[in-house]
Amino acid sequence: MRKREMKKMKQEAEERFGKKEIDLLEQMKAKLLKDEATKIEEQKQAKRQAMVEHEKNKTFEQLLSESEMDWHKYK
Repeated sequence: MRKREMKKMKQEAEERFGKKEIDLLEQMKAKLLKDEATKIEEQKQAKRQAMVEHEKNKTFEQLLSESEMDWHKYK
């Protein structure tokens, strides 16, 4: 939506519900957006950590196999 349309909608909502309620709703919306961003960041961090753990826990055979594949690739 355009800025002008948003401003008009906000004014209409303030007239209908009152400024206090609108401010409260905007604060709640901001908190929800912040919480969602935090949740997404935590999920990304957990995924990165899982990948690091997976790399650390590779068996010798897996490492040797990857090494051989790399060797044949550059041979």
